[in-house]
Amino acid sequence: MRTTTLAACSAVALGGALALTPAVASASTAKAAPTGVATVAVQPRTAHPGQTVTVLGSCAKSPGATLKSLTSNAGNVKITDRDPQHIRGTLRVGFGPSDYHVVLVCTNSQGGTLLPVTPAPAPKPAPQQPGHHHRGDCHFVFPYGVHSWHCSR
Repeated sequence: MRTTTLAACSAVALGGALALTPAVASASTAKAAPTGVATVAVQPRTAHPGQTVTVLGSCAKSPGATLKSLTSNAGNVKITDRDPQHIRGTLRVGFGPSDYHVVLVCTNSQGGTLLPVTPAPAPKPAPQQPGHHHRGDCHFVFPYGVHSWHCSR
């Protein structure tokens, strides 16, 4: 899952060097939970044209946060669960190979990810039936000890 977090920081330039204020310095050393941004991800991470993928997201934790939109330029998104902290939907890929955006917009934040769409795999050839060999319009059957052939026109 690729997410982007934006944070506001204060810094003071001292003689060409950059010094962080104590609040920023302590925040940068500890792992902060992404509570200030909306997040969105797709499963699976890559898709093929015509495939349907699951879209999972959440709005930033805030009283009264609501979902405004969940969109993609890869195709139509259908939202199946609208709880702001647990947004779920499906996306049917309607276009060819490229990288497409999936964007979640909430009343208090927004987030996005890329969905790489690759060409559909080539279909596998059908397996041949054992014991029969085809050559043009002739059908050969070789039981033990007998060699015969039959051609139909």
